Amino acid sequence: MEIKLQKRVAKYLLPSISLLVLSAGIAVVSITISSVPEERTVLIAADNLPEGKALDPDDVVEVKLPLGKVANSYLNRFETGLVLLRSIGKGELLSLLNLTKDNDIRIPIRLNGLRPISKVIGVGDRVDIWATPQGTLTQSAPEPVAFDAIVTLIENDSSMTQSSTNLEIRISEDYLETLLTATDSNYQLSVILHETLVDIG
Repeated sequence: MEIKLQKRVAKYLLPSISLLVLSAGIAVVSITISSVPEERTVLIAADNLPEGKALDPDDVVEVKLPLGKVANSYLNRFETGLVLLRSIGKGELLSLLNLTKDNDIRIPIRLNGLRPISKVIGVGDRVDIWATPQGTLTQSAPEPVAFDAIVTLIENDSSMTQSSTNLEIRISEDYLETLLTATDSNYQLSVILHETLVDIG
């Protein structure tokens, strides 16, 4: 009788354990599926975008990501008049905190044929522009013509005889006149990285 009882218990114990494991597996899968955030449509940067740039439709790409309610913190449709408060990397989500509709949009300007600039300077950096008079009999000290300009494009030209840099920047309207005067006159322009307290630290 004892042997038969053990067999009978073993006969029903294995199916019970299998059913319990299956139920637990279904519960885990259900909890996992229910915890996955809902896919939402958001916009990401199509390329590296510098601070101060006014967003164009070509600057963004629409994607769907499982962000759930967190998606409300990011741009989900293109709007005209938005300006970046900081530089954004390619593929990065566009946080609403980094966008503004302020009318204080910097003016884009291109500087061609500059002397090669420091390799430390890159797109998105802030720079100061200094001008040194050329062709005068007496040596003149360089003078600042634009502060806190944002670099949006750097092109390096090299030939057999010399190298030069073409630079596109965005500047405050306050410096437009002085910078244009320097570019239209006999001045040599120098581009200096604008150091902040963060850079110094």
